Amino acid sequence: MNVYRRGEKIYLRPLEPADAPTVAPWFNDEEIRRTLSQYRPLSVEDEAERIAKVNASGDALLGILNRVELRVNDDHPAALRVYEKVGFRDEWRRD
Repeated sequence: MNVYRRGEKIYLRPLEPADAPTVAPWFNDEEIRRTLSQYRPLSVEDEAERIAKVNASGDALLGILNRVELRVNDDHPAALRVYEKVGFRDEWRRD
């Protein structure tokens, strides 16, 4: 396992295909899936393949985060409240 950032209680690393059994249920949750462009549930095998493709493509963004950007749909007020509560600010909205 390649660790990119380690703290006292957390470490960050890129996803690996072996993480698919953990990650797939997150994306198969109906509440999460409705906010994504994903219209059908993914199998664990599909998720492992997706992770492998992203890793092979070099499209995965890795680095130390000094600023975090969040995009959210306006039709999800509960999520908006949570994001604001943890410190996100609305800097601009797309119309």
